Amino acid sequence: MSVIETRRHQLFPVLNAGQIDTAKRFASALAREFTPREIVYEVAAPDAPVWLVLKGSIDVVRRDGLNHEAPITSLLPGQFSGESSQLAGAATLASARAGPEGCIALPLDTAHVHALMIGSAEVGEIMMRAFILRRVALIEEGDAGAILVGKAGTKDLVRLQGFLGRNGYPYTVLDAFDDTKGRAVIERLGVLPDELPLMACPNGTILKRPTNVEVGAWIAATLVNPRYWEYWNSGLAFKASFVGGQQICPVVGEATSGHTRMLRTPLANSRQRQKANRSR
Repeated sequence: MSVIETRRHQLFPVLNAGQIDTAKRFASALAREFTPREIVYEVAAPDAPVWLVLKGSIDVVRRDGLNHEAPITSLLPGQFSGESSQLAGAATLASARAGPEGCIALPLDTAHVHALMIGSAEVGEIMMRAFILRRVALIEEGDAGAILVGKAGTKDLVRLQGFLGRNGYPYTVLDAFDDTKGRAVIERLGVLPDELPLMACPNGTILKRPTNVEVGAWIAATLVNPRYWEYWNSGLAFKASFVGGQQICPVVGEATSGHTRMLRTPLANSRQRQKANRSR
């Protein structure tokens, strides 16, 4: 059974009145009203806030690199959007639109989510668990993230699968020769056999036979906030973000020279200070 089936109550928890009042104190702006079916955020939207639904509903949808959509859930009052990407200020892997009657929702940007997790252990634990489980569900269910198109079992395709898997990035594989959808993709794009495998990204970008460095650079440039990565010594080296000592935005590239350094978020630094103060 899938995570969505066995742990749905933790994936999409409903905050009670007291927990909602606590979250309101950490909002990054006033509540916003969305008209019916209005876009709340799109796939790969940079710095999309977490939205706490106060009235109405928000329909959340996952989308893959071929622009295929599949529903995830409808968030009702007391529920919130987001997954672990947004803990690092990264872009979203899903899209959301207001429900058939519209909605009123409260935004919490990355900094305010961090502050909430420090200020309220109860609400912070609920949100952290939900964010992590949602990323697991996206990987498990498919229909989100990248589409890999190539010949099953080939060295380059297996390499890309391993690279994306190690970095917790969801993907789906289509066989370019034995799968009807896979053949349709390469025929539509006019791709030659020596250009395989392809990586179709959620924003429409097509990478032909990409290296790990190229895939890592694309992920960093489009999904990770630019403050978390940089180039050193003419080679790619990516920073990683940590929350509470737990890596939630893994190193997504490989350094050809120099050293990969780690960047800790304000939340992690705050918890380090709290531990230091308790030990005095």
